Amino acid sequence: MKTVAFVGFSDAYGESWFKEFSKAADLAKVKVVANERFARNDASVTSQVLKMMSQNPDAVLIAGAGTPAARRPLCHRRRSRSAATRARSIDARRRQ
Repeated sequence: MKTVAFVGFSDAYGESWFKEFSKAADLAKVKVVANERFARNDASVTSQVLKMMSQNPDAVLIAGAGTPAARRPLCHRRRSRSAATRARSIDARRRQ
């Protein structure tokens, strides 16, 4: 691995991660090719990811914490549908 990209929160948490990460990268002789940030409440990080990936890094470090950093709307929709389907099945059983 020769290059790496960083994407993280645009606050003290993200800055702390970037400082430590860039020190470690320098020691390992790995070039940091992107440093992208996003707010904790951003609905999308598409533009940051596109900028970062345009640099063609060998690896990416994502410095985020909690549900907002890991949310996958498609999975949430699937769960919602499943829950709705289960609720209908339970209602149907109760009616029998």
